[in-house]
Amino acid sequence: MRPNHRCLLRVCASALYVIVGLAYAQSPNIASQGTVNSADYSRSFAPGALISVFGANFASSSQQPGAFPLPTSLGGVSVQLAGNGEFLPLWYVSPAQINAQLPYDAPVGQVQVRVVTAGGSSNLDTITVAARAPRIFTFDFSGRGPGVVTSADYKVLSSANPAGPGQVIVLWMNSMGAATGNPVAGQPAPGASPGSQPSILTEPATATVDGIAATVTFAGLCPGSAGLYQVNVQ
Repeated sequence: MRPNHRCLLRVCASALYVIVGLAYAQSPNIASQGTVNSADYSRSFAPGALISVFGANFASSSQQPGAFPLPTSLGGVSVQLAGNGEFLPLWYVSPAQINAQLPYDAPVGQVQVRVVTAGGSSNLDTITVAARAPRIFTFDFSGRGPGVVTSADYKVLSSANPAGPGQVIVLWMNSMGAATGNPVAGQPAPGASPGSQPSILTEPATATVDGIAATVTFAGLCPGSAGLYQVNVQ
């Protein structure tokens, strides 16, 4: 009897589908100390901070949300606080990295984070949350390279485009903690629309430039964004 090639093709296709499905259904795994501050990849965190989680078997492809509010599930991937079961708003997911935002009411102290997918729940990663842990975003995420600093009209400052005396510069920052206006993680910060008041830090911020005290003209959440802080310094 001659084999039925159509049947063989269907069987092979079904087997391939099962194999691929099993590959994508592997349990997610967070790397050792794989949850870090998105600004400089340190292990310093505060309520409302943007965090990056590194590991394996997260998503089958890279995805980003198209609009606010940020979703708590993206491509079948979620990040959860193990203590209270809360799912975090997501900025980005990929097979090996997730960017998310801690809630503004995250408890100070030790907090456990896990990744949840169709393949199951990951191992727990314990992080320590402080009331404030200000970090300037750096271009190489080392915390030591050039910081992400712009002019007031959002032009990146560099040796080729330096700031001048008396100029207001903007430091783009993360994890600066509590701010006014009851901000909600995953929601755009107020201040972008007419009549809306920006959300400012509940405690005053100070700054120095080369060791000299400078005037802070604004310190709070970047209007219209989620989790991003800005500090305007003259």
